[in-house]
Amino acid sequence: MAQEFIRAAEEILREHGEPLLVKDIYHLALVGQLLKSAGKTPVNTLRARLSEHIRFEKDASLFKRIGPNKFALREWDKFKEYQAHPIVKNKSKEIVVCIGQDLVDKHGRFFGFSTRFQPYLKDLENPANRLLINRGEAKSRHDIKQLVSYVLIRDTEGKILSFVRGSYGQKESLLLGVLCIGFGGHVNNNDIDLFTKDAGVSNSARREIYEEIKGLKIENLACVGVINDDSSPLGLNHFAFVYEAKLPKGFPIENIQKEKAISKVRLLESYEVWEKFHEMEFWSQLLMKKFIPKPSNYTPVFVKDKTKRHYGAPLAIVGEVGCGKSEAAKFMANRYSMPIVSTRQCVAKLIREKDFGVGDRQKFQMKSLKFISKPDGIKKLAEKIIKEVQRYKTPNVIIDGIRNVETYNHLKNELPDLNLMYIDVPRDTALGLFTNRSRYRDVSINEFRNARDHQVEKEIILFKTRADIYLFNGGTLGDLTKTIKKWWDEEK
Repeated sequence: MAQEFIRAAEEILREHGEPLLVKDIYHLALVGQLLKSAGKTPVNTLRARLSEHIRFEKDASLFKRIGPNKFALREWDKFKEYQAHPIVKNKSKEIVVCIGQDLVDKHGRFFGFSTRFQPYLKDLENPANRLLINRGEAKSRHDIKQLVSYVLIRDTEGKILSFVRGSYGQKESLLLGVLCIGFGGHVNNNDIDLFTKDAGVSNSARREIYEEIKGLKIENLACVGVINDDSSPLGLNHFAFVYEAKLPKGFPIENIQKEKAISKVRLLESYEVWEKFHEMEFWSQLLMKKFIPKPSNYTPVFVKDKTKRHYGAPLAIVGEVGCGKSEAAKFMANRYSMPIVSTRQCVAKLIREKDFGVGDRQKFQMKSLKFISKPDGIKKLAEKIIKEVQRYKTPNVIIDGIRNVETYNHLKNELPDLNLMYIDVPRDTALGLFTNRSRYRDVSINEFRNARDHQVEKEIILFKTRADIYLFNGGTLGDLTKTIKKWWDEEK
């Protein structure tokens, strides 16, 4: 349905050759039978689809907003893009409580969740270990971690309170629109008092929850662990104290008032939480693995198709570093005699650089970025990939590892039957795959983070909404290959 709205809007705008209000685009699409009246607020739905397209695709979007509720095609250069003033909390004067990175090293740097929280609480009793820093400055410093509270809340029946992160006061794209079971936020200087020995972290937990869900005073707050996550730039800059708490009996969750950064608040059964594991932010996934029993029928790897059949056409497999795309491609190639066209090898020939194999990819990434940034770089890469695909007699060719939308658009124009598979993966699983692939040398989490966050990798997440096939890889390599085999055998 989303693509139907997008196609209709593009066709109407092209036909009329000028910007239009959303309501006019919808009316003309109805008249032209490009859309059918559906839902209670179809105009709002169309507006949402166009806004999402612009937000996720950015400069690659077909559309641009040139005024309130008014849209144009991006290719129309004479119309200037409208910059709405986002509603964002004023945090410029907030002073947050931080610790030095050396404090994490002192107790043994770890990745993920740990129940060993007491040493950190003990150190926070000493004011010398608390760094009070302006939040804007803290965000840009790599020698410190900002302290945050992260609270898992259950009701009296054991159901888990969940929400979806909105955009108000939240600019980190890593967190926008994801499902969460951890409430809380930054510890600031006002949370510190004479009666707490945790530098105000528990006060922060109570305050943040009271602000996020108006009037909610949590009960039985208990610290159960800490999270240290160096796998992303955002994670590297934060250190979380994890708490469990109870939702007061009879709290009217269905009629709550909440912050604009919090949406779709609801209580979930344990099995419902696991059904949505792939939608969860990474820290929530860590809590699930520790505190929420996994159903016996949980499937860690699964495939969702947008169309019914993909056999007999090229297949491009994409995903972030460590997602398992190369392992998936090799398995299909070996089992089904499908040739692989490696985008990385195509790039290696174009930049005249040796493929890094299982080595450090930093130099290769830099040279790749320099090449595709040239005016004709992406076109040359696409032409090279197409040439390699056309060498084979079979239509079932795998294209492994394209990384930007423009390359995909070129390929789709020349190979209209091309199917796109996006492989999604939790970051801890990705780190494991990344490390195993480089088993002949030591690999640090810093190398993993830098590889995933490199500029040449920035557009990969945009393929998620374009994909014909979505594969969630939350298990072992055995789970991955078993799922691919079942899916492809059914395709044939």
